[in-house]
Amino acid sequence: MYRSGLTATVIAKLCDVPVDRVVRVLAWSKRRDPTLAAQHTDHVPFQPPVIPVKWCERHQELMEFISSNGRMPYIQVSDHVEASLGRWLARQRYALLKGKLDHERKARLDDAGDWSRSARVQRDMANWHGRLNALAAFMTTSDRWPSYRNFTDSTERQLGVWLHAQRQNALNGRMTDEMVAAINTAVPGWNTWRPKGSGKPRTADASL
Repeated sequence: MYRSGLTATVIAKLCDVPVDRVVRVLAWSKRRDPTLAAQHTDHVPFQPPVIPVKWCERHQELMEFISSNGRMPYIQVSDHVEASLGRWLARQRYALLKGKLDHERKARLDDAGDWSRSARVQRDMANWHGRLNALAAFMTTSDRWPSYRNFTDSTERQLGVWLHAQRQNALNGRMTDEMVAAINTAVPGWNTWRPKGSGKPRTADASL
């Protein structure tokens, strides 16, 4: 019966014997047969993890926060309620990183969107995409790459500096696959620019 996954308590009830007697017999049997415990575990029906009520309440607070603010909570803010929620979410990310977040909790957090990346990382990526969109708009209206040396206004200079930084990041392997795909789509040829009079491509160290 124990091999089939039944517990000592259930076996005691079925056999109408004291539980401690069953426990003693099982302990003796396990010493004689080292495979007994493993066979018992293999037949124990899977039980989904029981999620504490407090965790569910915090998850609900997270969903409400995202619905109201359109973003993940920050940690370093003056609002202690948001900061507390941000720290809680950071602990969930840490648990995921360490492989200690069960499937059920991860599934619920996935409903919140891109929760596994911190709010700061998401904010930085939003800013990055904003600069990329501005660069694409500049290319559409000017039909040239922005320059951070011979610029016509501060906007062009900022875009030129940003583009130069992306070329440097690409050269040093500091761009994610997501970023490379986005910039390749928005401004093809961004990293194969050639200066006038040169047949050699200038890449990440190009001086505009």
